[in-house]
Amino acid sequence: MKSNESPNAAARGGNNVEYADGQEQVRSYAEVKRSRDTVRSYSAGGRLYAYREDDEHVVVSCGQEPQTQWVKRVQAERTTVEENEKLWTIPENWNHQLTVRETDLARYWVYRIPETNVDLKVAVPTNDRLVDAWYQVKEVGTLTAKYDDECNWDRLDELIKDARAEDWETAVVEALDEIAANGEQIEQELVEEVNLSAVGAVKAGRDVTPSFDGWIVDPWVETWHQYYTDILETVLTEQNSDADTQTDAINIVLDANVLPASPRVRLQIDDH
Repeated sequence: MKSNESPNAAARGGNNVEYADGQEQVRSYAEVKRSRDTVRSYSAGGRLYAYREDDEHVVVSCGQEPQTQWVKRVQAERTTVEENEKLWTIPENWNHQLTVRETDLARYWVYRIPETNVDLKVAVPTNDRLVDAWYQVKEVGTLTAKYDDECNWDRLDELIKDARAEDWETAVVEALDEIAANGEQIEQELVEEVNLSAVGAVKAGRDVTPSFDGWIVDPWVETWHQYYTDILETVLTEQNSDADTQTDAINIVLDANVLPASPRVRLQIDDH
């Protein structure tokens, strides 16, 4: 028997809802939100919600206009996806890696499909009309985090000039000169270390999914002080500086933030 209830009745509590493309038996939003089957809930000029049923997500749109009154069924899990594809729900087998907010209205989720080790950048609807409230897969590939910072070697040059003008201990000035002379090598080693460990730092040591404002981020939980000390000690040991001179020169460089205190990285999805 056909129902005369409107789609909005499903949101309020009705179960049988007649749509323009046929009749579909759906669970009400009131019932779904009390259950553990809820997959999605979105409100904007009506209600869009989804719940799990067997191996599918049942997506119900209860809008105020005919074009926003429908029911769709989509696969609950997926291992393949295309760039620019639009999704009404996020497949349940995808692992949420991180959230990025570009602005108040521009938000993205990064997922990994574990079966294929593919990473995805997904645009999240935040203030869209119900008819446009789909997720869009913006990029498909591999999440990378690359060095996007700089060392302030000009600052070191200024320190050395000041040190000479103020008659600092000769050995300390020579040690600073040695660090400056090896600046390109030091920064190259820093870049390589950052690029090697940044993705792990983004994901590690967090109880909740990490969230960042923008794609250039500081992902580090621990300070880089010890790493800088080690690399600068290596340079100065080759110069045969004594331990006290090394300590003095290294502390001067670190206190002046010649090396970025916590190197920033740029998050992005690289094509395969």
